[in-house]
Amino acid sequence: MKKLSMLLLVLVIVVVGCSKGNEQQSQEVKGTIEVPQTIKANEKTSINVLVT
Repeated sequence: MKKLSMLLLVLVIVVVGCSKGNEQQSQEVKGTIEVPQTIKANEKTSINVLVT
């Protein structure tokens, strides 16, 4: 039980620490997803994403 309490305490500290000081304005990100016309079952397929 003590280990679980310590783990939860550490997780709370990490979450709070990561959320502070992040007041920068975020910019909009746009993306285009490219997929093949047909996809066959049980075969590897490439899916490309162009992020701008």
